[in-house]
Amino acid sequence: MIIVILGGTESLRDDVVKELIEPHPSKVQHLNLTHCHDTYARLVAEFTPRKSNKFITVITGIKQPKALDFLREQQATICHCYGQLTQEYSHISIKLGDYHVLPDILADMAPEHVYTPLELLSECFFKG
Repeated sequence: MIIVILGGTESLRDDVVKELIEPHPSKVQHLNLTHCHDTYARLVAEFTPRKSNKFITVITGIKQPKALDFLREQQATICHCYGQLTQEYSHISIKLGDYHVLPDILADMAPEHVYTPLELLSECFFKG
């Protein structure tokens, strides 16, 4: 299972990632591509051939539309930190079926369509 976290501040993304890892720390890995020059090539190397679905890979730092398209082809769950759109959205779009997420501590202030990380994990496991 692949979960991509986009948008928000680095601190907000880190809080979401931390909450995604907490329930199953031995089954979740974080792949931060913030400082990777060619994220697309790194992702192709990482996910070809496709890894087992027994593990959850949480990816942050995607800035290339080509890399995001590749992850969508891999059936990744795409999540956007709810709030003001950041600069990356000038070339990355939010699509139907994407999720909005906020850390649990901020969830009370968010609309109903915004998931907490734990709710997001539950949704991912449910959709299979």
